[in-house]
Amino acid sequence: MSGLGFINLSMNRLEGEISETHFSKLFNLDELDLSYNPLLEFNVTSDWVFPSQLYYLSLRSCMVGLDFPKWLRTQKDLSYLDMSDGDISDVLPSWFWGLLGDRSTIDLSNNQIRGTLGSSEAVSVNGVEVRFSSNQLEGPVPPFLSNVKYLDLSDNKFLEMTSFLCSSNVKISRFLDLSSNHISRELPDCWRHWVNLDLLDLSNNSFSGKIPPNIGCLLRIKTLKLRRNRLVGELPSSLKSCTSLNVIDLGDNKLSSSVPEWLGVCLPNLVILMLQFNQFSGSLPSQLCHLAYLQILDVSVNEISGTIPKCLNNLTSSAQEGNSNLTIRHSFNTSEAEPPMSSLYYEDDATFMWKGTLCSYKSTLGLVKRIDLSSNRLTGEIPSEITHLVGLVSLNLSRNNLSGKIPLEIGKLKSLDSLDLSRNKIGGRIPTSLARIDRLTYMNLSYNNLSGEIPTAPASSETRASFQLSTSHTCAVQSSAQVFKYTVFSTLLGLHLEVFFLEFNCFSSRRIDRHGIYTQIVCFCYKYFPSTAFYN
Repeated sequence: MSGLGFINLSMNRLEGEISETHFSKLFNLDELDLSYNPLLEFNVTSDWVFPSQLYYLSLRSCMVGLDFPKWLRTQKDLSYLDMSDGDISDVLPSWFWGLLGDRSTIDLSNNQIRGTLGSSEAVSVNGVEVRFSSNQLEGPVPPFLSNVKYLDLSDNKFLEMTSFLCSSNVKISRFLDLSSNHISRELPDCWRHWVNLDLLDLSNNSFSGKIPPNIGCLLRIKTLKLRRNRLVGELPSSLKSCTSLNVIDLGDNKLSSSVPEWLGVCLPNLVILMLQFNQFSGSLPSQLCHLAYLQILDVSVNEISGTIPKCLNNLTSSAQEGNSNLTIRHSFNTSEAEPPMSSLYYEDDATFMWKGTLCSYKSTLGLVKRIDLSSNRLTGEIPSEITHLVGLVSLNLSRNNLSGKIPLEIGKLKSLDSLDLSRNKIGGRIPTSLARIDRLTYMNLSYNNLSGEIPTAPASSETRASFQLSTSHTCAVQSSAQVFKYTVFSTLLGLHLEVFFLEFNCFSSRRIDRHGIYTQIVCFCYKYFPSTAFYN
């Protein structure tokens, strides 16, 4: 086997130890892939020298060992190195950066690598792809990394990035993710050096102050995430120039002023707009209706007033059912000279409230179409035009001052999985058209002024009996000095609801007693009904 140049044993269930003996005669090996064999453990001596020069090495999800492999030091031709999720718990050796040549790829993510990244100004990392996310790295981000093409240092303990960000070495950097670190102070105003950036993610840090005006220099940017910081002030109008933006996530800050009209005029390619948990005020601009590709609009927990724009039916993407793409993916070439086959890509993710729980989506984000205007000061009626958004999966208008009635044709929203209209001043009856939404699993209409009978859809006796035994609930009611127990079924509206809330409304229902006489029962205590519990 001395002439063997390529070995790929990835994605198996191999186990046991890998020792020096396994490689002793592989003098011509230049590609080795043992990835995704989590029970495979390397056990070699510290002074062992690998018998050949590799240019491709992938040990992803193998037990590389606690110490950083010293045998890598003699490798001079590595173009691709992946030891992510390898149980490494060590500092980065001083000789490490010397392994990399131009346009190399290095992935050490999901380990316990600690310490700093060091200083290697003499080493060229031009065009290198560096993935060091989810480690224990700390200190400042070194300036020499400012000209790598792809840099992911997320989920570490870095404290400072100004010297890195304001370096004059920036050339072809396209992807910068420093999210979930410990970086504080104001955002540096050095963005004119980063004109080729496609993604900037600085979320989950402690940045303060205003968003600098020069951020508008990021003319090619597609994804901008500054979520969960301490940013204040208004959105800089210079962002008008970033016409390629697909994703803006500025949630969980202290941004104020009004939601700018130019978002809907100058950024026609927006797919995700998340401004939740801020201090935006004023009305919701009707210009947002121009965003034909918008799938997620979240301005919840602000101070927005006025009415809901009637033109929301112009959100073309949400007016279409389904999506052919599970993910929201962006690809880019790292150099104009590179062929398309060598392009990189990244997939967007988003974190938001879903059925009352904070959830993160990535692998299925392309399927999520949602509007969340909850916890604001919106008034007026729910516009009937919203029922044209047949692709919506989630609609949350709760905790406002909305009045009027639920639109009669709300049943057109056949893709809805979650509907929350709670804590408003909505009156009238529940529309029977809700019975058409057979995908609905979460419905909250509580704390309104709804009245009349709770509509039901026809069901076979077999179906009724099944639900009566497994998911029926009772509600004690005082009427004419008598206590009745009225069974409320999870077959409400013919829907297989997991959870529904109707409490603090005023409904009536009719039943036939043993004498064949209709008896009206008024029930005020429809409450939280999980499908697996019983309430008496």
